[in-house]
Amino acid sequence: STLLKAVIADIVQEHKALIWLTEEERSQYSIQIINASTEKLDADKRNNMIFFQEGKRMEELKKIRRPQDASAYIIDKIILSGCDAVVFDNMTTSSLYDKFTPQGQAEIAQDLRAFIESSGKSFLYLAHTQKGINKSVNRLLGSEDIQGSSMLAKVSQYFFVLQTFDIGNSRHSYITTTKHRQHAEVKHTYFMLKFEHGRYSGDIICDFEQIANSFAARNRFKESSNWKQNENNKRRF
Repeated sequence: STLLKAVIADIVQEHKALIWLTEEERSQYSIQIINASTEKLDADKRNNMIFFQEGKRMEELKKIRRPQDASAYIIDKIILSGCDAVVFDNMTTSSLYDKFTPQGQAEIAQDLRAFIESSGKSFLYLAHTQKGINKSVNRLLGSEDIQGSSMLAKVSQYFFVLQTFDIGNSRHSYITTTKHRQHAEVKHTYFMLKFEHGRYSGDIICDFEQIANSFAARNRFKESSNWKQNENNKRRF
């Protein structure tokens, strides 16, 4: 998502960020961050991007077989990086997370939450939805749709859901704040994302009615009367 790259570009303007990649390559990813930035990223700011690629450590990661060892490994790499913030793309596809049962994943999530609270670092992660959920799903998505353990959403201080609807030949993407820190003031809950030439360019505050209207107008398969008639004929034999 170019939205995530834009967020990372904003972070590294002022802070060191450990960017943990579970699937993508560093070279292409860093270029996408630079292209997504609204402000020029000079050499010093680019040095604020610290990458960890799981793909280059697979033999090492295969030896980790307990959830507590996985969380200890992640925490160790965060400390060694000297970063202020962590961006984990993608938690649910990480070989240090995905290979464990939901109970093991919950243990990792709780360990990371405890470390983040004690260290004062920021931790931003991406997570896929459960298998079988796609753009044609017949409901609005929530934190309960996260792939794997629900504990990941439970221990998060903030949780945002990105959902896209295709309407005709146009695409409409929204972000909903479904969870926020207990005493934090959240002025706005719903945002419509803007894209130019396929890249995130900003967002607009919207309301639930706008999202509901896009949901109702989304492209979806419709049963034709001929199909229904054929099915009825089959049932007669």
